[in-house]
Amino acid sequence: MRKRNELSLLLAIVLTFAVNVSNAQILGWNFSNPDTKGNEESVSAKIKDPNLKSAELIRGGALINPNSFTRSFVSKLSLVGTSDNTKEKAFSKGAYYQFTIQPNKGYAVSLSALNAKLRPGAGGPYYYRWAYSLDGKKFKELGDKDMSISYDYGKPNGLLQPTLALSDVPDLQKIGDKKGVVFRLYIWGGTNPNTATFSIGRSEAGDSKDYVLSLDGEVKSVK
Repeated sequence: MRKRNELSLLLAIVLTFAVNVSNAQILGWNFSNPDTKGNEESVSAKIKDPNLKSAELIRGGALINPNSFTRSFVSKLSLVGTSDNTKEKAFSKGAYYQFTIQPNKGYAVSLSALNAKLRPGAGGPYYYRWAYSLDGKKFKELGDKDMSISYDYGKPNGLLQPTLALSDVPDLQKIGDKKGVVFRLYIWGGTNPNTATFSIGRSEAGDSKDYVLSLDGEVKSVK
């Protein structure tokens, strides 16, 4: 009986370790300590698995780089106030944030979850949809529906969004070093062109571990 209990305990530890590894944070952006200005052209991931290539967060052409907004990565939505303020036009005209994840040579990455804190401006609601591409041209939507978000005066640093599960997406498993994956966050909605902004973040002041955009998964050697 004692040996059986010890074996059960060992198995539980192994399984717990396996779960923790497969769900480890492998890529993440934090905009605090030191603080970003918010209007940088691009921002590198602050944390990444050593076997991943560097990753840059950038804007699409329909997102305007505005005045600074510290501890965030912010944009003004140029389509608000026009007839192009639709989901279709957000995709075709480039109203998105983008980053790429790609393993180093000899490694493969499998993704399990995406987490984000988002901060819309006033005059909502705004809508968003995550999508991915294996060639940088054709994008497939993630999740089962478009998401709605509005500014919350009680949470001025933004709102944590529901975790987006990725482990059941076959394209996002065992991604080799020759086939990085491009992620985009498409944004539309809003009503006031003067206040229509949308931010990744903000990170909490002085908190270097407040990752406002991150990917969980596993990076493994395939040698």
